[in-house]
Amino acid sequence: MKVCLASLALFFAFVTGTQAQKIDKYCEVVMYTKVFSVEKCNPHIQLGESDSLFSFKDPSVVASLKKVNKFNTRADVLNYMALLGWTLTGNSAIGNWEQPTAHYYIFKKSFDLAELNAPKTE
Repeated sequence: MKVCLASLALFFAFVTGTQAQKIDKYCEVVMYTKVFSVEKCNPHIQLGESDSLFSFKDPSVVASLKKVNKFNTRADVLNYMALLGWTLTGNSAIGNWEQPTAHYYIFKKSFDLAELNAPKTE
């Protein structure tokens, strides 16, 4: 009986361990301030240059991220990224103290390995 319970516990530990394999993915949103406007901005999402490092089996992940480019305010972009489950990990601004011209926001989200395409090695 003890052997059976120990085997069962080991099996569940193995199954949960293999399913819990996650990898963090990062993206950057750059928001350029529009001229003569404190609130309005032109956001642009950066997913990286190498497609193989940001490749999902479900193409809707990238399509939903690219919707960020259509927003006009920083609050809308930040709220949308939070809605998608991304976590803000860092930010900075370039420009003078009174009127930054660009805001940079780094986001992170954990994905199961099963959701990702295998990275291509060169």
